[in-house]
Amino acid sequence: MRYAWAALVLLAASLPLARAYDGWVILPALLVAVLLPLALVAAGRWLKLPAWLVATAVSGLCTAAALGVLRTAEQGLPLIDMPAWRDSPGLSVLGPLIDSVPRLLTGPRPAPGDAEMLTPVMLLVALISLTVYLLAGRCPGPGVSPVMGAAVLYVCAALLTAGEADRHGVAALVVVVLSGAGWVLLDRPENQSRSDRAATRRTPGRRAAMLSGVAGLAVVGSVTLVAAALPSSEPFEPRELVTPPVVSIEATNPLPMLSLWGEESDLELFRVRGTAPDRLALVVLPEYDGAGWSADAQFQPMGAVRAPDLPPGRHRGAYDVVVDVVDLPGLWLPAAGTPTGSSLADVYVDVDTGSLVRPAGTPAGLQYAIRGEVDQGSAGLLRSAGVPADAPERYLAVPGLPREFATYAAEATVNARSRFEQAQALETLVRTDRSLDPLAPVGSSYARLREFLFGDDAPGAQSGTSEQFATAFIVMARSLGIPSRLVVGFDVPRAGDGDAATVYGKHANAWPEVYLSGAGWVAFDPTPSDREVGDGDRTTLVGEDELVDEDDPGEDDEASEPVAEPPGGDEVPDESRSGLAWPAAITVVIGVLLTAVVVLFVLRVQRRLRHRRAGAVGAWDEALDAMWLAGVRAPVSRAAPDLAGDLARLGGGDGAAGLAAVAEREAFGPPVTTAGSGRGSVRGGPDVQGGGSRSPAGDRLPHWKVATALARGVRRGSAWPRRLLWWIDPRVLRR
Repeated sequence: MRYAWAALVLLAASLPLARAYDGWVILPALLVAVLLPLALVAAGRWLKLPAWLVATAVSGLCTAAALGVLRTAEQGLPLIDMPAWRDSPGLSVLGPLIDSVPRLLTGPRPAPGDAEMLTPVMLLVALISLTVYLLAGRCPGPGVSPVMGAAVLYVCAALLTAGEADRHGVAALVVVVLSGAGWVLLDRPENQSRSDRAATRRTPGRRAAMLSGVAGLAVVGSVTLVAAALPSSEPFEPRELVTPPVVSIEATNPLPMLSLWGEESDLELFRVRGTAPDRLALVVLPEYDGAGWSADAQFQPMGAVRAPDLPPGRHRGAYDVVVDVVDLPGLWLPAAGTPTGSSLADVYVDVDTGSLVRPAGTPAGLQYAIRGEVDQGSAGLLRSAGVPADAPERYLAVPGLPREFATYAAEATVNARSRFEQAQALETLVRTDRSLDPLAPVGSSYARLREFLFGDDAPGAQSGTSEQFATAFIVMARSLGIPSRLVVGFDVPRAGDGDAATVYGKHANAWPEVYLSGAGWVAFDPTPSDREVGDGDRTTLVGEDELVDEDDPGEDDEASEPVAEPPGGDEVPDESRSGLAWPAAITVVIGVLLTAVVVLFVLRVQRRLRHRRAGAVGAWDEALDAMWLAGVRAPVSRAAPDLAGDLARLGGGDGAAGLAAVAEREAFGPPVTTAGSGRGSVRGGPDVQGGGSRSPAGDRLPHWKVATALARGVRRGSAWPRRLLWWIDPRVLRR
């Protein structure tokens, strides 16, 4: 019974670990990790093996199995930069196991349910369960080892998910309830084994000490578990302590493919299902050297925690899509904004730009799910936003920029009142009186842009592909000090509900994005086109005609002069913080109330156990407690027979008088002797308080049954509020 309770508590505490994984396979894995050590410990007890031998054998077996799985799974994975002690002779054998923790903390969140990601958590749960079962077998009664093990597992789940494992505290409440139920039920003699009852009689001091500490342990455990479940705006993130591996991947720049896809406009590239943004990016190119674009990307496993070089916007929209690749050569994967998770385990992301790459390529028939977030600035925020004062140089560099570009941009934006209006003016400037020509000369150099913007009769004059439109916009935006970058990707066409949107070559596009403080990256479209874009059900990348009219200062109100803002200007508004205050306060109040209920219940159970051990006198005290709970405050001077009459009138029945007489005889009568002893031995011994004696031990159980029957009768005859609070009423503790 004790082992079953321990397994149940451990399983309840380990369930939040499932939030760290994607899929259902983690649930049977946790069940095996909790129950397998229990079966092995039970087998060891049946074979009467020493506890140290069972601990060594089971822990060694679990560790060896974990090492075998990890050695097989680590083939082809990137190396992780580990300290020197990692390669010492003694620890090299455990290398895959040591590496598994940082791999888990730098992998996707939620992690895929593969062997590499599951193994470290299963090993942790198995070793903690083994320790709990071994400790539970060494002491009588329920003990505290299951609760301590459950607390460790719960904290591990909170760390692994940055506090998201048990957001509403449901698992914490279940663990507290199971712990309290185990302490109460397993503490009864009838629920203990014969060996446990014998050990309890031999060590009464130890048992009393344990019971006296239950209340304190309940308080600490309840407050800790509830506090761990409270929502936090800045939860502790252990992933920040791990340096993610940087993978060197040589991927071809897909920018020249725009011309090819423009010529083969009916070439089917991929299909998209789900809640998709209007655009999916293939690659983001921040670096411009005057001759062309490049991406100085640092690819890391998806899920690695590292702040991007520019913080995201205040308002973000989520997307979740499934992509089916038809004909998309290269290593790049379509995504948008900041990808946060993927069904593919072998994808890597550049945290600064959100570009995704798969070293194994994107063969036809590849299907993957991708989810993430995109910036969505409100109209009022965009119109008043400035630019960060310390933006990275990679978003502002225009080396050797000809003066005519800067002059052209300054003249076009002379009437703009904000950075956003400057970007709108440049968008209109580049688009007006120029045509989109998929067959126009390619290139992004200053010479090509001069022909595109200022040429008359040369090939490519006043016409070009989306590459020239976007690059011209970015070059002039950077000349004004607006951080910007080039995105190569695809427009996602409309599709019916539940249908897949097919992306063809004609949907390939290049567009600029500018960074505004608080709003994040905002997409613009200077390329003239009648391309189909998203519908109302999808996340929209905010542009000129796609503003959410939120916090709008009004058309007649002049926006404040844009001021250069540091990246720290994207703090969550005060109203967002106040929105978290009420749930946090309610959770705290509920936690305090639950803690108080648990403490009162434990104190009442401890009082009841003390009465039960005191024989007939304790049974009579239990009956008097029932009178007190029913609202009858009998004076101390009132005789026991009169109190028995009061109990009978309250619904206790006819046993009150007999119990009162036995209790008086036991408390004030002569010692009870047993016949046949030479000197009249006393059974039960003198009362601790001095005077009197106790009844024979064999009489205690019938007296207790009478007392519990009296208490049940009195409770049935009480008003419903008293019945509801019967087991947690604190007033009886003062009797």
